[in-house]
Amino acid sequence: MTATGKKPCCQAIGPPRAQPASGLTLQQKAARLAHALRKWRRSGAPLVARDVYRRRLDVCQACAHYRAEGNLGLGECAVCGCTRAKLWLATAACPHPEGVRWRAEAT
Repeated sequence: MTATGKKPCCQAIGPPRAQPASGLTLQQKAARLAHALRKWRRSGAPLVARDVYRRRLDVCQACAHYRAEGNLGLGECAVCGCTRAKLWLATAACPHPEGVRWRAEAT
């Protein structure tokens, strides 16, 4: 019964789905991923060194916009919707609204 005393016309099956931390739709995330991967591929698919990845991860994990449980446990940035995988891309940069937290290593 609803607050008005009427039966709902349909009932949800299973638990409610969690909203993505970023508030972005799957389509928006996919478009952003495709753009980042095209840029990375055009640059020769460079990856950062392990120490650069770890520094980037430390910065992200300390950020208020980072959700470790997001994107199926791969971590999620609430600003851009990316996962920890983005941290390996030398062409990627942090899109933090208050200023870039880490920069691209390659263009």
